Amino acid sequence: MNIHRLVFAGLLGFIATTSQPQITLSYTAEKISSIAKEVTVTVDSEHERGSGVIIAHQGNEYTVLTNWHVVQSNDTYTVKTKDGNKHQIRPTSIKRVAELDLAVCTFVSNKLYKVADLGNSDTIGEGSTLYITGAPANLKGISSRSLLVVGGQLVGYDRDDANGYTLIYNNTTMPGMSGGSVIDSNGNLVGIHGKGSRDQKGGKAGFNLGIPINLFVTNANRLGIKYTLDRPRLDGNNSPLIVPKFTRGRPLTIDGSENAPGACAGEKC
Repeated sequence: MNIHRLVFAGLLGFIATTSQPQITLSYTAEKISSIAKEVTVTVDSEHERGSGVIIAHQGNEYTVLTNWHVVQSNDTYTVKTKDGNKHQIRPTSIKRVAELDLAVCTFVSNKLYKVADLGNSDTIGEGSTLYITGAPANLKGISSRSLLVVGGQLVGYDRDDANGYTLIYNNTTMPGMSGGSVIDSNGNLVGIHGKGSRDQKGGKAGFNLGIPINLFVTNANRLGIKYTLDRPRLDGNNSPLIVPKFTRGRPLTIDGSENAPGACAGEKC
């Protein structure tokens, strides 16, 4: 009798496990690297070197999300996409996002480029795997300015930072990677990198910081930025992709925009 019960229980367990859909949420590191390099761009001007992420495409206009401190100077900026093409950023499209160290800008191209899938930064916990993508500038031993995808983990939070830098991770970052993508193991954009911690002598301490993408989404809503859902999300959270609509014109002054505390130039993060 006991044997029959064990067989019956085992059969029920088998049916229960086989009837449930098996969903694998995480991508391989190779797949994430490919995604990251598709959506991440380099940002250059005469005085600044940074990175950015393509977050929207409407017609022939692409929107890039980056750090405010990367594009706050009155320079002429260009972005370089994965195919090596350079595109001039429209000067009047550069706009800071609230008091955060974030900015959006646009470029025009008839070519088709991948747009980042926005994730839910509230769902990533300490110990989660993160990938930072950006293009270091002026590194000895590396002759070209290439996009690098660096793995690491979320190790903590700095919830008091005034410019939005609450994510702390141990990924290696270098000058020129400011504004680059922070991508989770599902291949979704969950933050923007932009700051490195420093020791008492001013050297890099090994921990770096990013701004959660949910802060951008919240402020996009508050500022009346429109967005639409283009495709389903891998992790099942159907937060909309951002398709910003901004009032044209670059403000001469923005509260806290000059030498924002806690932020640093693109060459120094």
